[in-house]
Amino acid sequence: MSTTTAHLPSHNQTLVVDMNRSGNTSRVAPAFSSEYWEDPPGYDDVVTPEAPPPPYESLFGRVREVHKASNGTLDFVKNVVTLLLGTLGCTIILGITIVIPLCMLAFGMMFMRQCPKSEYIPVFLMVGGGLGIIKQLLHLSTRVRSRVEDQELERLRQYPTQTMINCFLLGWFVIGSFWVYGIYEPSYDPASKNGYCNKTLYLFSFWLLSSIYIALGVVTFILVGVAILGTVIGFFSLWHNADESA
Repeated sequence: MSTTTAHLPSHNQTLVVDMNRSGNTSRVAPAFSSEYWEDPPGYDDVVTPEAPPPPYESLFGRVREVHKASNGTLDFVKNVVTLLLGTLGCTIILGITIVIPLCMLAFGMMFMRQCPKSEYIPVFLMVGGGLGIIKQLLHLSTRVRSRVEDQELERLRQYPTQTMINCFLLGWFVIGSFWVYGIYEPSYDPASKNGYCNKTLYLFSFWLLSSIYIALGVVTFILVGVAILGTVIGFFSLWHNADESA
């Protein structure tokens, strides 16, 4: 009885089995050339360490993309504001804004009866700070949702509450401005009795309102600038398309 020894194929060969009536015979035949079985390239061969990192998309480029996808100037302004609010810096700013209501609540409680000239200033700070904290907590409860669908559902649930809080805070802001600016500038001497108002309390309230007015002015200026920028980009886009079609 004869025996046939079969050798295992190497990396550049394959085993071909020929079945016939006389029995099983096996032979090793070349399958591929050895040049196709070279070792895979290393990381250094694919990536050049000295190569500069890929460039990030510029803010101007993103604004141009928003302009292309917008329908009209108002839609462009809304989309740009949404884009800016979505940046990391604005997210950090929105996270810090909870500190302002906390300070308002703390100052209102600390100096509750230390402004006889306008007894409603501490009340203004306490009510505004308390509602501001509630508003921020509601906003954070929406952001912590893991799924986008849950976030949208939570926004819909909170929409009536948020609307009422915003409307009340707007009216409260106007009333507070009347109380604070109406007594400018009070006496900081406790001996003046009814004309006295704690200096820390009044200056905090005064500059808080003034900062809000300044911020509103800056935002208005930015929105006007964005609207002008959108008009200019639209004009140059039309001019460029007209040149290409000519």
